[in-house]
Amino acid sequence: MKRPGGNHTAAESRRRRPDHVNRLSKLVSLADDVLEPATDESWSRLERMLHTRFPASHKRLLKTFGTGVFGGRLLLMNPSAELDWRSEYSARWAHGVASLLAGAFPKYSFQLDEGGLLPFAMTADGVYLCFDRGQGGVSSWGVRVCSLHDRWTQGMNLSSAELISHLATGEGRLKSALRLKLWRAGEAVFKPSPYITVPLV
Repeated sequence: MKRPGGNHTAAESRRRRPDHVNRLSKLVSLADDVLEPATDESWSRLERMLHTRFPASHKRLLKTFGTGVFGGRLLLMNPSAELDWRSEYSARWAHGVASLLAGAFPKYSFQLDEGGLLPFAMTADGVYLCFDRGQGGVSSWGVRVCSLHDRWTQGMNLSSAELISHLATGEGRLKSALRLKLWRAGEAVFKPSPYITVPLV
């Protein structure tokens, strides 16, 4: 005899997971005029150019927040960015950063066409976030942090939205070294802003 409620579908399990984009939205007073919200068209164009798909939660994150800085440090590259070319997520940016990181971290694969680490965010002082596409489907990609300055790297089984939510709320078991590289204490959770206004220190 089956236990009541003992046979849940994968869709039901997904619905019970925390909505980290929604949680972040509640921490931020987003204006009605979000700065350059990422459109479906811009994501589709980037996916065609990079021959890859992006996690739905990550695309929703950029659609919700647009161009801006998380925690005073972290900029998620935006395929719809136009105000400042340094915040635009383009195939050229992804390939250039992947090449840069491959030289600094030879033990890791940054072959974008072969499922290697895929850069998607950065700080002004050379810390990059990459999707780890080496295991599972697109919905289960984790994140790897790569710091060029000190050749420091850390991987984690968190989505991009989940990582930022943990940084913003202090939840999870993130190393203090990682928090210091990605989040500036006392800064707003999110500030709509083109990259040109991001402080270097």
